[in-house]
Amino acid sequence: MNAKNFFALLISTALISGAAMAQSQDFARNKGSQPVVTKSGDCVLTKWQGGENCGAEPAPAPAPAPVAAPAPAPAPEIAYEKRVVYFDFAKSTLTPESVQKLDDLISVMAGYTNITKAEVVGFADIMGNREANQKLGADRAFAVRDYIASRTTIPVEAMGVKSLGEDAPYAKCDGIKNRVKKIECLGPDRRVEVEFNYQK
Repeated sequence: MNAKNFFALLISTALISGAAMAQSQDFARNKGSQPVVTKSGDCVLTKWQGGENCGAEPAPAPAPAPVAAPAPAPAPEIAYEKRVVYFDFAKSTLTPESVQKLDDLISVMAGYTNITKAEVVGFADIMGNREANQKLGADRAFAVRDYIASRTTIPVEAMGVKSLGEDAPYAKCDGIKNRVKKIECLGPDRRVEVEFNYQK
């Protein structure tokens, strides 16, 4: 190799080495001399370059956040017809039909752990005087409250009792003059409703 070719080779090697060194210095590095990369795995450059890969491993994708299990849906409220019982005219004693209905209600209540309180409300029809009907509504409510308390773990003090007497009529019997038929028509007013408070 003559001197001219030797010097040409030497100059070419120096240019390539310098370019490689310059390229290696075009990437930002941390204190451990490792290339700094973005979240997408691209190198952080100290000057504009196109398409170079500094050889660094891309950052791993973050783990997905845990998904919480959905809360169980609350049980639907007990239907009205399942928590109302009816009484005979001018009576506050439970009928066999009322006892059966209360037994069914107690069975339903066992599946409701979100019941926090119960209120037993007594009613009367408009036959008789107002004061007597107020007391009759209360007597009916106490009869229902005591029956439920004797067959469940719900303490008596957690079941309120009140009477609305004849002040909340349900039946529409104004046009009936015959006493027997009117008493029969007023049957829905001789009732006790059990109302519940549910934990949300």
